[in-house]
Amino acid sequence: MTGKTPNMGEGLMAFYSDIDESYVPQYRRWHNCEHMPERVSIPGFIEGRRYRGSEGAPGFLMMYETEGVDVLESPAYLRALDRPTSWTQEALTHFRNPLRGIYRLLAAFGESDFFAATWLLTIRLDSAAEITAEQAEAVLEGLEDDNISSARFYEINDHIAQIKTAEKAIYGENNTYKRYLLFIEHSYMNGRKAIVDDRQDGALAQLLKQDEKLLIDEYSIEYYLRSPST
Repeated sequence: MTGKTPNMGEGLMAFYSDIDESYVPQYRRWHNCEHMPERVSIPGFIEGRRYRGSEGAPGFLMMYETEGVDVLESPAYLRALDRPTSWTQEALTHFRNPLRGIYRLLAAFGESDFFAATWLLTIRLDSAAEITAEQAEAVLEGLEDDNISSARFYEINDHIAQIKTAEKAIYGENNTYKRYLLFIEHSYMNGRKAIVDDRQDGALAQLLKQDEKLLIDEYSIEYYLRSPST
């Protein structure tokens, strides 16, 4: 049975980006030492993570979970986005092909545990028809097995994603959003093959057939920080 667990938030900010290769060490220092601690200290933020992309994926995935999607348009968060530090201003000039999306949770199961499941498979797709919470739950129910510790199904919030900020003006984001996003934490040796390619039947397989240009990427956990208030 699917269902949100205590360590999952209802809101998500997911930021895919490549980073200038020569700047990656400094980027990691900035993100570890300043940016993530700043973000997770904002009221309503639960945790932040950074993942390193496998071959063919965007270089990094930065994500923040929040208690609700409304936190991602709160005065405290927007104030941070409009008052970037000098280090943040420098770091953002080294982002390439950035894509930042704001999402709300439709369905979930399991408990997020990257110590047991260090890999994250992300699926971004569109659907001709709106996907309901019940349909999202049906997709996730077919994924429950010993190698998948958690799965989450999100829908984008266009209104919040389009808010103009000082940070966005620096990194020059594109707008090639997909409406739906799946996060699947797993411990498979070959995650895409086991989770996607080998599943010819079921709700997930049917869903993926709806978008010929869906995006499937795999990531390994690199850094994690939980809010001190949670």
